[in-house]
Amino acid sequence: MGEEPYRAFFETFLHDFVTDADAAHLASPGVDHVRIPVNHRHFEDDENPFELKTEGFEHLNRMIDLLAARCTRSPTCTRCPAARASTGTATTPRADVPAGRALPVTP
Repeated sequence: MGEEPYRAFFETFLHDFVTDADAAHLASPGVDHVRIPVNHRHFEDDENPFELKTEGFEHLNRMIDLLAARCTRSPTCTRCPAARASTGTATTPRADVPAGRALPVTP
């Protein structure tokens, strides 16, 4: 397949795996907890252990943003957009990690 087509395939796959239509479908019956399918390889390469891959966090944040945008929890919720409109204090949880940041290693 080659390196470039391989990367393009999986980038498209990860981007299209969860869409806004999926988030709307999950929110329609009132689902408010979702298990996001991730693998350690999205965040760390086996050949470079403890070096975090920011693109994994970008995909995770995209999913969090899609799901949070459809959140229908009560106005007392401090994370979802529905509460943001009523309180002006909500924030979406983020999984940001600066490029090149290493995981702590404990002996």
